[in-house]
Amino acid sequence: MTEPKRILALTLARGGSKSVPRKNIRKIMEVPLIGYTIAEALRSQLITRYVVSTDDEEIRQVAIQYGAEATPSFFINGELIQGYDRAKLEERMDALLN
Repeated sequence: MTEPKRILALTLARGGSKSVPRKNIRKIMEVPLIGYTIAEALRSQLITRYVVSTDDEEIRQVAIQYGAEATPSFFINGELIQGYDRAKLEERMDALLN
C-alpha cells in the first residue's frame, strides 16, 4: 500500500528589497501582499503543508496571523543559501518534510 502524497509549499519572503521595500507586508486593498499568497496556498486541495520562511520578524508575524506556518529563514545575511551552503538548505528542507 502506498502512502498518500504529501506536498510542501514554501514561500521565501525576504524582508529587504531594493526595488520595493517591505513589499511582502505592503497592503493592497487592506490585505498585506503575502496574505493573498497565503490564502491561495491554504485554499489548495493539493498542498498538505504550507510554510513561509523569512528573515524578518514582522513578516513572520503577518504570515502566522494569516494562517501560515512560519520557520527560521532560508536566508543568511539577506542572501538565499547557495553553492557551498546548499547542504544547510537541504538539511532544513529535510526537517520540514519529516
